[in-house]
Formats: sequence, structure tokens, C-alpha cells
Amino acid sequence: MAERVTLAGVGKRFGGGPAVLQGIDLALAPGEFVALLGASGCGKSTLLRLVAGLEQATAGEVRLGEAPVRDVDPRCAVVFQEPRLLPWRSVAANVALGARHAGGAASPQRLLDQVGLGDAAGAWPHQLSGGMAQRAALARALAGRPDVLLLDEPFAALDALTRLRMGDLLQDVRAETEPTTLMVTHDVDEALRLADRLVLLAGQPAAVRAVYAAPPRHDAAAIARLRAEILGHFGLGADAHAHARARPPEAAIA
Repeated sequence: MAERVTLAGVGKRFGGGPAVLQGIDLALAPGEFVALLGASGCGKSTLLRLVAGLEQATAGEVRLGEAPVRDVDPRCAVVFQEPRLLPWRSVAANVALGARHAGGAASPQRLLDQVGLGDAAGAWPHQLSGGMAQRAALARALAGRPDVLLLDEPFAALDALTRLRMGDLLQDVRAETEPTTLMVTHDVDEALRLADRLVLLAGQPAAVRAVYAAPPRHDAAAIARLRAEILGHFGLGADAHAHARARPPEAAIA
């Protein structure tokens, strides 16, 4: 199967400063969901922005299919930690923005129905709760039927119950649209629940420390073992992780 996203020897530095990323080799297959884990500030979001074309690599190459990424590519869509809805546009109009460069775009109303916001199409962003606004942002990202969906801690600002619901929603819409998905998260449990593979970044500059296939969802023992191994990379044990779950998500492996 041809890879949909490929990073080959990718490095990134800003100006004359030290490298942030170095020697990143990673390939994502069509329809695959990969979670990117690492401590705060290690370069996870930078890597995501390289795939999106929002930043350019200073070493190596990022490719979508066979084409190198030189600029923002309409085949990619990004959901950020903040919804970033335009306050002067209705919810439906915000969603429609995601389809402006796509020929075979889905209708805003259909997407809003899909994410449970069908009745909020005419509402304004300030009238939405945090979870509703993030659902609208997800609908906007899917409007152009992207080949690649990039998620930069999209649920980090949400409460625990809303995060779980958003994760379930994400799985539902992925089952229908099948984009290749790369998600930055600090939450190990979230990564284990949603992803097909988990990639750990660590070091200064950051490099790929380990790559794991997610265990079957029903195999609680295998999930617990992998959770412990991942946390061990960051010097945390099971007790520390239980404590971290009670704190803001960024504290989980920061």
C-alpha cells in the first residue's frame, strides 16, 4: 500500500537557533490513525505544521503521496486546540470555509448533522459551548474531504467527559471519510483509545524514540503494559499517571 504521508530524515530549526527536530523518519498509510506523544515543547506541533505545509523543513523531506510539501496543501485539514471560528460568520458559514478549495466538498448542513450540530447551523460562535465549537471546527476540517486530517491537541481544553465524547465522534466520522490522521496529544490513554500506532518523540533535538502498534481495544492487559512502557519513557509510573489524569492534560507527560 502506498504511503499517504512520508517524512524522510526531516529536521527543523528556526533561524540560527538549535535544531528542534532531527532525523525524523515516519510514514502513514492511507486511513491510518497515528498519535504523536512527547513532553511539552519537544516539537510535536512543529512536526504537525511541517506536514500541513505551515512550516518548511530545514532538512529532509515531507511528502504527501509522491509530491513534496512546499506550501499549504488543500489535501490536508488542521484542527487546532482552539476552535478558531470566525465570530462574524454563522456556524454553517464557518464550516463552509473548509470547503472553499475543494471541488467535491460535503455540504455544511450534512457535516453539522454528522457532528451533532444540525440545529446550530444558524447560530453564532459565541453561542456555542467549548465542546460544540470544537465539533464545528472538526466539521469545518472535514468539509473539503481531506486526504490527511491533522489534529493538534484538539480536545485539550475540554472537560474529561466531553473529551471522551469527542473521541467517539472522531472515530465515527473517520469510519465514514477514512482520512489519514495524525494527532498530537499529551494524553496516553487518549492515544491508546483512538490510534492505530503511537509515536514517541523525545530528545533535544527531538527524534522518534519509539513506535508502537496499539493493542486491541478489548485487551486490557496489553493496553496496561503498553501504557506503563510509554510512561516509563518519560520517567513516570502508573501512580504518577493516575495523578496526572487528575491534572490538566498537558501535565500527563510534561
